[in-house]
Amino acid sequence: MSDELKAANRAKMASKVRLHHLPNWLRLAWMRARKNKGHAHGVSGWAISQEINGFLTADLDHWGSSRIAGSVCFVTEPYSPAEIVLSDMNWLAAVVGGYAYVEDDTWHGFGTIRGIVSPSPIIINSRSRPMS
Repeated sequence: MSDELKAANRAKMASKVRLHHLPNWLRLAWMRARKNKGHAHGVSGWAISQEINGFLTADLDHWGSSRIAGSVCFVTEPYSPAEIVLSDMNWLAAVVGGYAYVEDDTWHGFGTIRGIVSPSPIIINSRSRPMS
């Protein structure tokens, strides 16, 4: 976990996860990115989340949105190795024009990895940088 995200958690800057809520900025960015591809499941947040899930290596699990450092971010905690979660989050961030991060042990504290896609860099201090 990056020092900045650890600091954010300690300062309680991250809100609880709103389960199965896809941030609207992510839904709209996904639809723009796939404008000529059609949307097999529709355009609701749930439908878009299922479409995104079809492109990821790790299935979305314990996913939703969380406010981190003032931004409504997409978060997921699949039971997958950190490198797979980071790869998936980097890919998704590249598609939607976001920023990818990973951190560990945030949901239950027993070994899960949290993948985060933010619409803007998460700035806790001047040294903070995305992990992409």
